[in-house]
Amino acid sequence: MEAALSGACEKAITVSQFEYEHALGLGISARWLAIIPNGKNVLLPGDPVEIRKKLRRACGFSDDVVVVGCVARLTPQKAIDHLLSVFGRLFRDLGDKARLLIVGDGELRAALRRQCAELGLDGVVC
Repeated sequence: MEAALSGACEKAITVSQFEYEHALGLGISARWLAIIPNGKNVLLPGDPVEIRKKLRRACGFSDDVVVVGCVARLTPQKAIDHLLSVFGRLFRDLGDKARLLIVGDGELRAALRRQCAELGLDGVVC
């Protein structure tokens, strides 16, 4: 469908190099493609060190805890299940000094919670 519709618009927007190459693989001409990374500049006003401390306190994370963050829809395309698997290995290496903070919602919420339980990550993934 993407390839068929590509000629009906000025440009097809991809949000990463990976998606750009995927579109090329579908037969979409490079002249129809543009990469515009999605993302949000979330810089907060103030001293970054103080903001970090305040956010860590609010989440209950001490300064020596490694925090991995993810902001995404909980859908298959985002592959949060892979993130959980990889984080499980990091947690085994770092023990109580690692946390995963996921911000988002979607159709995979319940399945991802079950995966956390299966991986022994209850209370480690927020």
